[in-house]
Amino acid sequence: MYFLHTNDYAYHDSKFICTCGKTFHMPDLATTDNYSYEKRLRNNPSRVRCPNCGSIYGGFWMVRSRIRSCSLHSVEDVPGDDSRLIIKKEILSLDPEADDVTIRKVQSYETTIARAPTFGVERILKDGVETKVTMSRISTALSNIHLDTLGGHGVVGKEALFVGGALNTDSIPKTVQSIMQYPVLDTIYQTYMVNQNFDNPKDLNTWIRCAMGQLVPGEKSMKKAFGLPKALSNSVCGRISLKKAIWAFKEFGPGLAENVIEAAIKVVGNQDSYYENFCEFASFYAGLTTAERKRVMTYLTHDVDVYQGIDSPLAAWEILKDYRRMCVEMEIPAVLCPKSLKLQHDIAARNYKLCLDEIKVRNFQKAVAAENYQNLAWTSKDGQWTILVPEKPDDMVEEGRRQSHCVASYIGGVTKGLYRVCFLRKACNPDHPVLTLTVSQDNCCCYYKGFDNRDATEEERKALLEWTKAKELTLDAVG
Repeated sequence: MYFLHTNDYAYHDSKFICTCGKTFHMPDLATTDNYSYEKRLRNNPSRVRCPNCGSIYGGFWMVRSRIRSCSLHSVEDVPGDDSRLIIKKEILSLDPEADDVTIRKVQSYETTIARAPTFGVERILKDGVETKVTMSRISTALSNIHLDTLGGHGVVGKEALFVGGALNTDSIPKTVQSIMQYPVLDTIYQTYMVNQNFDNPKDLNTWIRCAMGQLVPGEKSMKKAFGLPKALSNSVCGRISLKKAIWAFKEFGPGLAENVIEAAIKVVGNQDSYYENFCEFASFYAGLTTAERKRVMTYLTHDVDVYQGIDSPLAAWEILKDYRRMCVEMEIPAVLCPKSLKLQHDIAARNYKLCLDEIKVRNFQKAVAAENYQNLAWTSKDGQWTILVPEKPDDMVEEGRRQSHCVASYIGGVTKGLYRVCFLRKACNPDHPVLTLTVSQDNCCCYYKGFDNRDATEEERKALLEWTKAKELTLDAVG
């Protein structure tokens, strides 16, 4: 027997109703603060009892305030069977305004949730009679029961709490229905538990949320759900995010992906904020020979700490990565594992700064020499118009100066491949600027302006339409 109150939360002047039918007010608990009162009732159930039958407070109370019915529930473990639990729920009818209350049971449900052979509702009894298990009946039988109620109740309660937390829900029906509808959620959780991959539990939540977004009902296989081999899924589930695992598998294949992931976790870590770093290190590591991989891992996880005072593998990788980038751009060989990493990095940085202008020019020329860039060059059918491609950064600077606009600021974007800039000229006078053109990555001529950002004339637009058609480009309506 328990007693319950007639409000959503117990207040110091609340009326309480016991399941024996007695109504009463509680004695003062040395506080008039509503929140503190409710908390004291929950934390000290033995101090407050029904004056009629002695029932304690706690476990059951009214779901909504000022209504004539309430639901009481309890969770029971099955003796000797840790893989099952029973949730009992009674819907009662009462009159909270009356002095003496007659409580009548309107309906009762007994729901058995089992872990084996698969997670789900095994049986529902309605008023003592077994009924067919459907999603709607699960909702009714388990409604208004908080997920936290399952805490401490065997493997079923533990899994439901974890999956519910990953799905950002405190609803038992939603959690149970999700696992039943998408069995791979159970597979993911069991894989996580078997392998004890507790490096970063948040990563397991990511796997579960991804599953909800892309699964078909009834699918249990992680391989079919995520396109990952079972061995790889078992190895990395719960240790890195699904995004990283799928990328590594597609990039390196099943044979190398697991090795690369293990190395990347040791050096870069498994936080989602390190995704780019993860991919950069993984690509670098995969490109090495077997002997070089072993040497690099010893270098980053041990040698730089012991001999160079860099105590973090991630910090060492950041320095090494920057050093290698500068060497590549200066077209000089990089030492795989420098004996003095910081010194080698500082020397490379000094030399890089000295030849930075030369590097920029070389990178720009490399970008404009690409086939898709050179293909923009064109001459109209009537021979009156021509499209020229810049050869060096100075060509864009000169174009901006003569056209009185800011095309020179696009040099960096051209070098990075974000867009292609070219020039419309009269074929009879190719040195005289007419329009400056910008082609985006999706092959659209999105900008075409003349001197002081003037719009194109009708004749110039006709020439551009002929050019874009010939080069399979599109022409923005405004430009």
